[in-house]
Amino acid sequence: MVLEALYAGSVGVGLPAQWASQMNQLPDSYLSLGAALQQLVPNPFAGVVSSGPLSQPTVQRAQLLRPYPQFQTLYVEGMPLGHSNYHSFQLQFTKRFSASVLGAAYTISKAIGDTESRSDWLEGGAQGTSMGFMDPNNRRLDRSLAVADTPQRLVFNYVVDLPLGKGRRLLNNLGPINRLVSGWQLSGVYTAQVGGPVAVGTPTNLTGTFNAVTDVYGSYSSNSRPNNNGQSARLNGSAISRLNQWFDTSVFSQPAPFTYGTAPRTLPDVRWDGINNLDFGLFKNNPFGHEGRYNMQFRAEFFNVMNHPRFGIAGMQFGTPTFGVVSSQANIPRQIQLALKFTY
Repeated sequence: MVLEALYAGSVGVGLPAQWASQMNQLPDSYLSLGAALQQLVPNPFAGVVSSGPLSQPTVQRAQLLRPYPQFQTLYVEGMPLGHSNYHSFQLQFTKRFSASVLGAAYTISKAIGDTESRSDWLEGGAQGTSMGFMDPNNRRLDRSLAVADTPQRLVFNYVVDLPLGKGRRLLNNLGPINRLVSGWQLSGVYTAQVGGPVAVGTPTNLTGTFNAVTDVYGSYSSNSRPNNNGQSARLNGSAISRLNQWFDTSVFSQPAPFTYGTAPRTLPDVRWDGINNLDFGLFKNNPFGHEGRYNMQFRAEFFNVMNHPRFGIAGMQFGTPTFGVVSSQANIPRQIQLALKFTY
């Protein structure tokens, strides 16, 4: 019997920024100019630049206030700008028997960062946070719980050889029937896990707000976020009761023109549906040949045997009809699989 208790943590510095980093962002100090940023002024690059907006006689004032006004957007892939930290307490227990094993693992953790994995294109868009920093001039606005933050995770697993048949404790003298009652094995894994934090954003539009007009301000519009009125968006109740409103959408509002939204990159106390899953297996081993060299194993495997649904993510774009509405399932329904396996 083994019991382990340990702390595990890590700090990441200079992480490759997710997607491209904007190097020609309008300095935040000019945002107070408001609509004047969109006024057309004489273009000093006309006649020098031969194509595109910078070849025209006039240009928006904001263009000339950029760090590199002779260029529009300057994106740099994988700039080492990201930071992360992770802390966890991990408890593991294992009990071995003569031909069986029981195990359990419990983890309490917290992960914080200002960017996500560079492999996010394989991970479903990081749930709405995949388009770089909201304000490249102030990356602290993106410091929040990581998309993959999992504060609690519990896993039970077991493999049990049933003590039946010849040479075992029970029913060990049944003669020819021995082959029917011996060789049975059970296995299973139960997983309970808290869901990841919710991320919200505002849709791209052309209303003149700072977060939407990329050609003026040089930021990723799809990474803009709404305002939060200072109240939590968390709603209590079962998952089924919250499908039409997973979180309180009334605490969010559209940012004023030429401002950044105040909502964090991920919400600190609102989470997606977690995991409550049991997989179960029933196996029958039938050894034969010299000293049981060969084995014909019958396998019956049940995935999500309790048929618990794990609901998908809700609409995350403020101002859309689906904002806060869950319309999908993130896991598969119960599946049963039967097989024969020959080993030699």
